[in-house]
Amino acid sequence: MPSVLLRRVLLYAIVSMIGASEAHGRYGHQGFASLYASAEAIALGEIVEVRESTYRFRADEVFRTPTAPFLRVGDVIEVSRFQNWRCASRWTPYRKGQRSILFVSSSESASKKAPRWRALGAANEGELPVETERVFVGAQGDGSLIDETHEVYGASYPSRVFPLSTVLTALRTGKIPDNLLGAPLNPKATPSPTPGR
Repeated sequence: MPSVLLRRVLLYAIVSMIGASEAHGRYGHQGFASLYASAEAIALGEIVEVRESTYRFRADEVFRTPTAPFLRVGDVIEVSRFQNWRCASRWTPYRKGQRSILFVSSSESASKKAPRWRALGAANEGELPVETERVFVGAQGDGSLIDETHEVYGASYPSRVFPLSTVLTALRTGKIPDNLLGAPLNPKATPSPTPGR
């Protein structure tokens, strides 16, 4: 009969494997259309301050905000920083001045007067970096289907690149072009219906 220590180690290993497989089974990449359809608000803007667990983001343009009047152009909102985990990590540290398009939802515990926001996606897909008039659409999780890697804010980022004007037009009109939709990174993920088409 195995020792108590050996049984505990085996039990821990089995529970860990079950937990990892369940977490992997629940994760599915959120593509552009899914982000667009599920965001409470979408904004182009810039990080103006980085805090321990949040950052402050100035909304320079707001594309859709059914939670109005809580997010308007010029507002500075509090956004939870993405917490790295086994399957995903942010490609570079947060820094003041980084620009992005954020697809966000408000935290459940947030006050209605000053909600705290979070970028959508288990792999932070709801944060699309913007640099030199280009938008980088990718994922921090399994990027195996993305065959391009780009330097974004000083670090490699597996992504597809689009002109900022193309993405802004799609967000303003709700008409998402096929080349922006792309294939989901997780082939088992169910694609969302395309809004505005």
